[in-house]
Amino acid sequence: MCGVIASNKVRKDFSLALQELQHRGPDYVCIENWSEVQIGFCRLAIRGLGNDGNQPFFCECGRWSIIYNGEISNWSELMTKFAFSKNGTCDGQIIAPLLCHLGVSAFSLLKGMFAIIAHDRVSGKYFGVRDPFGIKPLYLWQASGQWSLSSEIQPLLKMYSPKISLDSIKHFFTFGFLSPRQSGFENLTLIEPGKILVFDLLNKIDEIKINLFQTPTQISANTNLKTKLSEIIAKNCESDITMALAYSSGFDSNLIATLLSEQKVPIQLIHIASSTEHQEAELVKKYAARHNLDLSIYSIDTSEIILEDYFTRMDRLTFDGLNSYLVSRAVSFHNIKTFLTGHGGDEFLRGYKFAQKRYA
Repeated sequence: MCGVIASNKVRKDFSLALQELQHRGPDYVCIENWSEVQIGFCRLAIRGLGNDGNQPFFCECGRWSIIYNGEISNWSELMTKFAFSKNGTCDGQIIAPLLCHLGVSAFSLLKGMFAIIAHDRVSGKYFGVRDPFGIKPLYLWQASGQWSLSSEIQPLLKMYSPKISLDSIKHFFTFGFLSPRQSGFENLTLIEPGKILVFDLLNKIDEIKINLFQTPTQISANTNLKTKLSEIIAKNCESDITMALAYSSGFDSNLIATLLSEQKVPIQLIHIASSTEHQEAELVKKYAARHNLDLSIYSIDTSEIILEDYFTRMDRLTFDGLNSYLVSRAVSFHNIKTFLTGHGGDEFLRGYKFAQKRYA
């Protein structure tokens, strides 16, 4: 997880706004000007831990500049396909040369999760790009000829102090979530998944929706599902650092743990326990021991949850998210920067009781 921010107006409070993102990336911070647009970046080093992974990234001719947050899972394949020279193991190095080679259509070749801010020095245009599944956020503030992009809301609140959107609040309490574009504030939206917004120095000038890796993984009838799942999970665990897994007695996290164990991929299991979880901690101990995986259990009392800190870090209104917050806090105790989590398996595959019988 890194942090990106850009503004088309030079602002004295820009560095203060960037400070609001530094918890996303304490390993490297920079502020630059791209043709009168301020850009800021803070890095969480996952791949390519040296200086070769620091951003911005540029193509060789200097036409394209990019900063981004995320992970490009097919970067190595693209480097080989287009005969680009590798500089270390950082996956983001593929984006700028690919743009130089193919133009904006290059975004359609990227597989993974990403929020990208790119600049084409020839056309003078700027691009805000978000992955098709909306995994990585990218917020847009726009009013009176000004625009700013940011990985989180807090920097934009610091610069513009927008009013709360009553329409967003009504939507949330009616449906339990915000729409893909809503942020909860006026003049501040979330770029929709799979969208490319195009800007000049003054304003947004276009909106593009292209096929940003929309085709799901195809599995034929004779494909070994376990083999395919193993390949996908292992691909998402490629890293130069240790990773963690949010672990429970449910189907999804047990499936991931089982496949990683069989492939000898190092992983740290993290379980959050509470007084109301019905002995789940004993189950996860049993499962972890079976796979010979490292397990850390953190017992949480409700008095330890600092709601002010939680709501400060939670960008968008949601009925879910506290678990991720607690796991993130626990993972940080191990100095681990990233973790996997399973969502949906327990709901689609018969629930916790089935999983507990299956792995007992």
